[in-house]
Amino acid sequence: GTLGRSLLTKAKDLMITEVPMVQPEDGLHEVLLRISEGRLGLVVVGTPSDVQGVITDGDIRRAMAS
Repeated sequence: GTLGRSLLTKAKDLMITEVPMVQPEDGLHEVLLRISEGRLGLVVVGTPSDVQGVITDGDIRRAMAS
């Protein structure tokens, strides 16, 4: 049934390949711009061949609150 088909879905069928990216040296302003433009609530830090991490909008809220 539907559940069985859903369980056979692969990550590649759901993934988003166009993600906003920033460099580790970029400032918060650049990170915020990229998060806003990407509409995913996150940016990838690094390059397509060398992902170093991820920053989410929640990470920024928590950092600004502390």
